[in-house]
Amino acid sequence: MAKKTRQNEKETAKADGASGFITVEKILNFIQKNRKGLLIFLGCVVVGIIVLAVVYSVNESTVKKNIEQLTDYSERLTGLDAESPEAAELVAELEQFAESKSGYAGAQAYNIAASFHADKEEWAAAEAAWLKTAAKAPKDFLAPSALFNAAVAAEEQGDNAKAIDYYTQAAEFSGMFGGVVRAYFAIGRLYESENNATAALEIYEKIVMDYPNDELAKLAQSRIIVLSN
Repeated sequence: MAKKTRQNEKETAKADGASGFITVEKILNFIQKNRKGLLIFLGCVVVGIIVLAVVYSVNESTVKKNIEQLTDYSERLTGLDAESPEAAELVAELEQFAESKSGYAGAQAYNIAASFHADKEEWAAAEAAWLKTAAKAPKDFLAPSALFNAAVAAEEQGDNAKAIDYYTQAAEFSGMFGGVVRAYFAIGRLYESENNATAALEIYEKIVMDYPNDELAKLAQSRIIVLSN
């Protein structure tokens, strides 16, 4: 169901000329044009479902039933044409299931639905489902990834203000989210697109100061030099 090709914001390129700023601009343009390919997908559905049984100490029969239902939804969706009425009906059923479940089970169900909507470029529905993913399990590892993905969906709809808000929320999970620097860099990029150089500089400087060994710190440093001139 999920797309196989996912581009990483870390792109390698040789510098053009002495400064290398043309290369940086090309990378930034690539990120801007391909942001929907930068979604942080939340791992194999089967693996995520297995975690359900490990992480949460709840009634064994309930866990088993939730696992079986999530697995069934995932397998049935995988076997359907995404554009078919049957797929739409199944996703609606899945979202009803998600609404009725608390914690990880509900969150994972919404996550599956959100990924389906994103694959169809139904960005408003994807955004809503990822926000519900985060709301169902606000302290779980799913939350920051779902917020990041909701930000990408908001960007696709041209709502930079929402996107910045969601990226910021995702970045607050610094102790449990591997995409924190990507979130901060996306915020800086969006501030630049809004011609807010002061805010962009603040974000880029934070990346360089707090995450100097991250590959995106090099791009952030280049943006600081460009915006400071």
